[in-house]
Amino acid sequence: MADINEVIETAIGGKVSTTIYEGERRFSAVVRFPESFRSSPETIGQILLKSPNGALVRLQDLAEIRLLDGPAQISREM
Repeated sequence: MADINEVIETAIGGKVSTTIYEGERRFSAVVRFPESFRSSPETIGQILLKSPNGALVRLQDLAEIRLLDGPAQISREM
């Protein structure tokens, strides 16, 4: 499950892959799938995952993917 979550997080939200240095300035390089591969539940469902035995499985075969409304911000104190 953790491997699946990591693939989804990287593909859709992006993940820092390296740091680029320009003199004293540093920039994080983030990688993620192009917009066309993460723009709808249908295209997200086509993301391929590798099973423990090496077979490729589409995300839509493992989970129901749908778009829902949720809170714009979640705040917490203490």
